[in-house]
Amino acid sequence: MNRERPRRYASQGVAAAVYADLDSDDGIVGSDDDAGKPDEFYSERVPNCERNLRNIDRSIKKRVEMKWESPSDNECIQIKSTVIASYREKKWYGDDRLVVTICGTYKDNDAVLSNPKIVECVACGQASYRLRFNGKWDSSVHEDMPEEYLAKWMALVGASHNENFKIFEFDKVATTEFASSLYAHNFSNQLASTFKKASNNIRTVIKISDLPSSVGSGSAQFSTTPSNHLVSFIAIVTPSPDWFVGINSQDMCEKSTDGRAVWVKRKVYKLYPIDGGIDNGIKYSQARSKEIPLQQIKPAHEVHGHNKKSSLYSKDNNKGNPFAELIIELTKINNPNKCESQNAQPSYSGGSGCVYSSWTIWYYDGLPAECKQLKCDVQVFRTRAIKTKESNCKSNKHLVDYKSCRDLQPKDCQDGDETEEEVPLSN
Repeated sequence: MNRERPRRYASQGVAAAVYADLDSDDGIVGSDDDAGKPDEFYSERVPNCERNLRNIDRSIKKRVEMKWESPSDNECIQIKSTVIASYREKKWYGDDRLVVTICGTYKDNDAVLSNPKIVECVACGQASYRLRFNGKWDSSVHEDMPEEYLAKWMALVGASHNENFKIFEFDKVATTEFASSLYAHNFSNQLASTFKKASNNIRTVIKISDLPSSVGSGSAQFSTTPSNHLVSFIAIVTPSPDWFVGINSQDMCEKSTDGRAVWVKRKVYKLYPIDGGIDNGIKYSQARSKEIPLQQIKPAHEVHGHNKKSSLYSKDNNKGNPFAELIIELTKINNPNKCESQNAQPSYSGGSGCVYSSWTIWYYDGLPAECKQLKCDVQVFRTRAIKTKESNCKSNKHLVDYKSCRDLQPKDCQDGDETEEEVPLSN
């Protein structure tokens, strides 16, 4: 009985390259510093083709290694390689088995697939932002795409607002107004009416024109105040049963490293499809079928990721690649020295049993206040904390105290009217 010898998987020649998988001008991605440099004894860069690496020695190889540092923007990349079994044959081999796609992970993913905890904002001034929406719903990284001419983004709308306004919430049923927009795939009159009725809770309405391409982009501007420091935004995946992407009540106010409340400078959200719970469809293009009763709004991969017949099927039941990207950047701050002191002084129900720490020194812009060098109308602040841990501590005393330099050092501060000030941002 003859026994076939096991085949030896080896090669003499190997070449590899790193390419941008999505949206790159020249395809060169990653660092050319320490990582990616060839080992002078075993490999070299291909002349006139800097993103390619090839071996030098022709010994038989069963495995190869290549050091490479990822780009900082966390986009997807492809590592492609080719092998030559023997230099005598002079035939190089390369197919899908020698290509791997790697995508970065994003810190903001979990934040946009759950309802955030809303806290009070005590940042000063009014912040202006630019919001940019970039579609990344592309057939190269997403399965079962509809025809290119059908794939688009509709009803790109949002608002900067306070905690009393919501477009949608995870784990809750869509409002009648939002459901009407999802079903019609547009910014319905009912949803527009909701925005108008909630005008007291909205600072800015954000609207981008419909994008006729699934990888299209658009931008808009909005502003925030300490009273209206939250941002929500949606865009409807078209065609789809009731799928959309978006953010819910994301806070543009955050704490700096020294504990001060400041305006967010830049935030990038990777957006994944969300199931609106109004249609039980599982594929992009299929007959509409209303969900009765309505289901809770959920991340779409939780609803459809396990279903092999669904357009959103994932073998690992994970989020997959993002459908879109939302970039929010601070452009300016108006009146940075004007603080809404009533927002910075949380009130508690009356009671006793509280022990307070001592007041801190007076601060201005995160540094000890020097009223001799400041205008008289500039507001400075100090803070204290409740030291008592018992539940019976219910205080109506504020923990943040604001005063003007005129109140503290009327003879030393610089007199003169305070004018509206715009602070440009440095790069």
